[in-house]
Amino acid sequence: MLLAWTFYLLAQHPGFDRELRGQLCHVLGDRQPELAQLPELTLLDQLIHESLRLYPPAWSIGRRAIEDVQIGSAEISKGSLLVVSPWTMHRSERFYAHPTEMRPERWTEAFRRQLPKYAYFPFGGGPRQCIGEGFAWMELKLLLAVLLRDWRVELIPGQNIRPKPAITLRSNHPIRVVVHRA
Repeated sequence: MLLAWTFYLLAQHPGFDRELRGQLCHVLGDRQPELAQLPELTLLDQLIHESLRLYPPAWSIGRRAIEDVQIGSAEISKGSLLVVSPWTMHRSERFYAHPTEMRPERWTEAFRRQLPKYAYFPFGGGPRQCIGEGFAWMELKLLLAVLLRDWRVELIPGQNIRPKPAITLRSNHPIRVVVHRA
């Protein structure tokens, strides 16, 4: 679903789409992307971070307290079920200016360094962090680099797309796009 949400965001921001395609063409040329080139694709990295921020696949994460603990003024009893929400945290004005807007440019190195731990956690965190996170990042970058260099997407008008929380974050309807050769 992350690819669909990413295409959804890109289709609404054609200026960023063009800028990204320019970087992809400059770095990759006509070649297929190689792992060594991925760090050079800064705009692609920023897009993925922003897409995961706005539409985290795991929109809420449940955990059971294994011991009594106090968090701030809240006393949590052993056995209590706690729910944390990347969706909510990723849209907090405490950490993100204009939190509901797509702003990939926010993901500079300086921004990442000042962001508190767990203000951004699309793959969970701690000992139960998603084991596939590294693979997911590599897969996303390679796939998006190939697709977005040569193709652009346009949303079919008249859709009323909204997030639909289930086990993972889905859309309430299929996200329909028209794909054009760039």
